Amino acid sequence: MINDRPLKVLIVDDTIVYRKIVTDVLSDLPDVEVVGTAHNGKAAITKITSLKPDLLTLDIEMPEMDGYNLVKELVKLGLLGKPPVIVLSTEMDRNIIHDYNELGIEYVFQKPVNLRSFKQAVERSLKKYITGNN
Repeated sequence: MINDRPLKVLIVDDTIVYRKIVTDVLSDLPDVEVVGTAHNGKAAITKITSLKPDLLTLDIEMPEMDGYNLVKELVKLGLLGKPPVIVLSTEMDRNIIHDYNELGIEYVFQKPVNLRSFKQAVERSLKKYITGNN
């Protein structure tokens, strides 16, 4: 990658299977380390502040706090883009994509995600984040 340390990723998804899939995909990328997982948005906020990940992947539909409300909370806290966010969800339509794009989320994927496209999005997001080209 383009950094002198492993780049940290936090995975936020209420489904254990998808957390495992995303972890496996990311473990294939050089210099990328999954530093934690969270099963909802509330748990993610706590982990974001303690782990300070370089990238966040999240699902839309989760208990307690869904992905959209998590992103809105990150905006409110001044944390959106720090880390960048990639959305992965089974529920997807043009309105959902538009809503996330309006909040500044560049990458929104429908599950099952194309792994090559997802890896490229991870690499591009991390590169932009590290080089400050947001």
